[in-house]
Amino acid sequence: IVISFFLVSFIVSCLLSLIKESLYGSVDDLDIIKSNLNANFLNVISLDDDDISSRILDINISKVQDTKKNKNFIGNIGFYFLKTNTIITNYINSNKDIKYIDIFESNQIKDFQNIFIFIESGKITNKEINKINKYIELYPNKDFYWIYVENEKLF
Repeated sequence: IVISFFLVSFIVSCLLSLIKESLYGSVDDLDIIKSNLNANFLNVISLDDDDISSRILDINISKVQDTKKNKNFIGNIGFYFLKTNTIITNYINSNKDIKYIDIFESNQIKDFQNIFIFIESGKITNKEINKINKYIELYPNKDFYWIYVENEKLF
């Protein structure tokens, strides 16, 4: 009886999970996003600690700027995010070389060599991932990077 209830509850929970994902379309699994998004994955930051997250952003942006082909570009970084968290907003406001862009506006993509995409856990859909991949295909000479933003407490 215990085994049968375990199997039935496991199957029901899997079905409910699939139904939820298909209805809402949001993806919150980092590995699924990594496998589906064609941009370069950089790092994971957390909304819990502004100081550590800002330092991680500084390190990753410096790595991108230090590449040989980016030496000639000044102000070449555009950020895309959903404007839902203050860490990224404060970071952009404190760095004049970084601009907010709407990745779904192709005119803004043309102005930047490096585009950083911030994906907050549970707030991106498969449809948006596919749309970002289409823009990546349209602009093969641009460099697209993404950073995963955890909005859950780790401890």
